[in-house]
Amino acid sequence: MANLAPHETLELHELLSSDSAQIKKLSSIISNVRDQDLKTYLETYLDFKKNNFEAVEKLLDTISKMP
Repeated sequence: MANLAPHETLELHELLSSDSAQIKKLSSIISNVRDQDLKTYLETYLDFKKNNFEAVEKLLDTISKMP
């Protein structure tokens, strides 16, 4: 895999920042949701966001270790 251009790395960091904020917000509001269908949807979406965050983090870590 080729190294990323500086702007690509910056965009991935911005994506991580955005995902982190969404994860925190979703985590804080889920406990207040009373509708079970909505709660289930939000929990599924939260899991998706967490997985995406971890994947981007892993990608950045892998790239940073490349010569």
